[in-house]
Amino acid sequence: RTRLRARTYRCGARPEPKKAAEAFARAEAEAKKAGAALVLAEIDTEWAPLVWDTDLEGAVDKLELAVQTGAQDADIGAAAKRNLALALFRTM
Repeated sequence: RTRLRARTYRCGARPEPKKAAEAFARAEAEAKKAGAALVLAEIDTEWAPLVWDTDLEGAVDKLELAVQTGAQDADIGAAAKRNLALALFRTM
């Protein structure tokens, strides 16, 4: 539910990236606590573009883990790979 709230902050008529990032951080903590690796990969895939302007290394780290975990699910894996490619391009 926290992840969906984060998505509404990000995708609403007037996006609120700060609130979305805070909600994604809470969702990540919940997923880690529950040991839900695929959910964590989804969260990190969606969250990384919000933080790569301020923490590019952290976003790349999260996306690398999401790519590894997302290999179990084609939809998550493809999105994580795409976002990782974009993040790595930004490092150049």
